[in-house]
Amino acid sequence: MTGAGQTKNRDALAKEKSVYMSEPNTTSQYDATTLAAAQESLATIQSQLPVRPALTSKQRQGLATVGDKTLSFVNQSMETIRANPGVLPRAISVEEVLAKAYTHDNLVKAEASAGQCREAIRDTRIQIGYELYNVALMVYSLTDRPLLGNNLKERRSNLKRRFANNGKRSTSGGGEPPATV
Repeated sequence: MTGAGQTKNRDALAKEKSVYMSEPNTTSQYDATTLAAAQESLATIQSQLPVRPALTSKQRQGLATVGDKTLSFVNQSMETIRANPGVLPRAISVEEVLAKAYTHDNLVKAEASAGQCREAIRDTRIQIGYELYNVALMVYSLTDRPLLGNNLKERRSNLKRRFANNGKRSTSGGGEPPATV
């Protein structure tokens, strides 16, 4: 096919691509060097944690935690200790308790930042996975086009296995991918 036919085909494929690729298109690279740098940074952060107990799930459940409801109580108690250090028994170091309170506050902030980072990583991974899956669906549909020749029949057969247990569609036979938006 040459000339206007090729241009029409290319335009149709470009339009089809826009259906399969979502906006915004995440085109950033995350190569082995970038991954190694990120893992090194995370290892540095982990090494700087003051205490790293390996609590089991059962141990975590058995500990009282400072959450939204108890934070005010703990903060008021720390203010009481600051204003009246003699309120604690001598066996308990005021400085150590206040240092733990400061550390706890900083860990809450670090945890919030780490949570935002984790969410950003998760969202990016989901977005890129979505885009890849839609491209895979496009490849799957393109392998059935006669213009590409019969050499893709085995590949299509392998790709078709993904949809083997989806049942029959009302508009086509079984083994067809779902429509994409």
